[in-house]
Amino acid sequence: MTPAKLPDTLRDVKPRKVADTIIGDRFVLYSVEMVVDLEGSCYLYADAELKLTSPLPPLTLWVERREDGFHVTVDEENGWVPREIGAKEVIIPVVSITITKKAK
Repeated sequence: MTPAKLPDTLRDVKPRKVADTIIGDRFVLYSVEMVVDLEGSCYLYADAELKLTSPLPPLTLWVERREDGFHVTVDEENGWVPREIGAKEVIIPVVSITITKKAK
């Protein structure tokens, strides 16, 4: 038996990254792809790859890029430890954080 070939229209040449998104895009990232500095400001890694997994793991970020920037929704079970951000880290500021409650 010969395996099916993926049509060219479904083939991604390279994964999309946060920096590649445009206004109106909605996407998913893992929680480790957001960093919090010592002042509590939140940032996304510019080179983080957009996730296409289903079902999504519990520690997931839902991100929407709007005209004013990146808006992030997180589950209440997420948590971050603020840290110093290195000068070589390429990051993009988050405009807003919304927390969702886990369904019981």
